[in-house]
Amino acid sequence: MHCEQASALLVDYQHNELAAGERSALAQHLQHCADCNSELQSLLVMSRLLDHEQQPSPQARERFFAHLQQIAGNTGSNSGGQTGMVGWFRQLWLARPVTAFGYSAALLVVGLLSGQLLPPHALGVGPRPQQVPNADRIVQLCAAPVAPEQARPAL
Repeated sequence: MHCEQASALLVDYQHNELAAGERSALAQHLQHCADCNSELQSLLVMSRLLDHEQQPSPQARERFFAHLQQIAGNTGSNSGGQTGMVGWFRQLWLARPVTAFGYSAALLVVGLLSGQLLPPHALGVGPRPQQVPNADRIVQLCAAPVAPEQARPAL
């Protein structure tokens, strides 16, 4: 038996769910393979730890519910202990989803408009118009209406 086969059968071996032939072959492999035997021991330890059930203490339950009540009390007065503009904004944001959507839409519109209305060189992106050779000629050619039968001159 190979280690891959043995590894696949270890859980069933641990729960006594293997046929007699597979069980004896695996037991024989475990006697000679330290790695598979170590893996079986790890499974046994993990199984014992998972079977051991530990209940939380009554004090832990009381502290948990007291903490929940404290959080619920803070939410009513201000948002999680935050005061000022941040607390007001967070309370408004969470309490009114329509307001949150409206605010998000307004920010999107402001961002799009500022991106369209501000020239790129004002933001430090792209060349300034005086740095581009023949910039005035390019602007004239782009702005002038062209009849379909006219061809544009080469730059």
